[in-house]
Amino acid sequence: MGAERRVLDRRFGRDGVIGMCISGLGPAIAVVFTNPMDTAKTRLQMQGELRKGKGDYAGLIDVLRKTYQTEGITGLQRGVKIGMVRDFSKCFFRIGLYDPLLFRLHPNLASKPPIAKKITAGATSGLVSALVCNPLDVLKTRVQASGGVSGSHYTYKAQAGISVLRTIVSKEGIKGLWIGLTVNASRSVLFTSVVLPTNSQLKESAEDMKIGGILRDVVCSVGASILGVCCINPLDVVRTRLYNQPVDSNGVGTLYKGPMDAFRSIAVNEGILSFWKGVFAHYARAGPHTVLSLTFIGILQRGIRQLRAWQLGVDDI
Repeated sequence: MGAERRVLDRRFGRDGVIGMCISGLGPAIAVVFTNPMDTAKTRLQMQGELRKGKGDYAGLIDVLRKTYQTEGITGLQRGVKIGMVRDFSKCFFRIGLYDPLLFRLHPNLASKPPIAKKITAGATSGLVSALVCNPLDVLKTRVQASGGVSGSHYTYKAQAGISVLRTIVSKEGIKGLWIGLTVNASRSVLFTSVVLPTNSQLKESAEDMKIGGILRDVVCSVGASILGVCCINPLDVVRTRLYNQPVDSNGVGTLYKGPMDAFRSIAVNEGILSFWKGVFAHYARAGPHTVLSLTFIGILQRGIRQLRAWQLGVDDI
């Protein structure tokens, strides 16, 4: 009788600190490629604030062109450093906690977890990431919204991330870093509970069809990201407005009293379709970013698993 085949634990590279670091590193790398679209999305969502009519930007291509003409490459990559820090930190929890939570909700590795458990794991990891990383979302939004050509919305003075942080703390207090938390948490819970379970389900289907490697990562993440963006764009518009609104001497927003007031004010003054401002730019950023993030994560996971399997002299399946 031959020796029993030894295989690497299926959870290695997905569970624990190693898995969480990989989950943060992949999206941080992706930011370098997708930040111009993120800047465009933020500026499109801000233009025409609380007024009807056309803004200074005709669409995605126009905002990219005008940003480059007035600010150069620096403008297109505005906020890229804080964006990389934000994505590593946020995805460390949002993606990194997904598999560990799912493994504990469904410890039987021999069977596939039901969709309800996947949604629970995704919603929980999304909530934790929003609670911890809201300050980084605020900083990134204000940095990217500043410096544009649009005069139809409030614009903070163009500054680097650290300078914006000091300004917020000095003028609005620590609580200013958690403005818009309710909407951000709702957005993160919705996005994560849609994208990660969808990506997981699609991967399982791809495995059944014998599709693996980078092709599987790309195809599955494209499908997941399309569904995710369609679900969260209205929340994304409201979050951007809350983050960027001016505040009074007490650190209280002067345009919106809170999330529900923001929803009402935007709908009344700009129309229902305004909740879909920047939707194409949103997908142009979120689609490639999700694809690149999940693809980079897949590459890193396979690499670390192959290295560990070689060290232990076992098979990786």
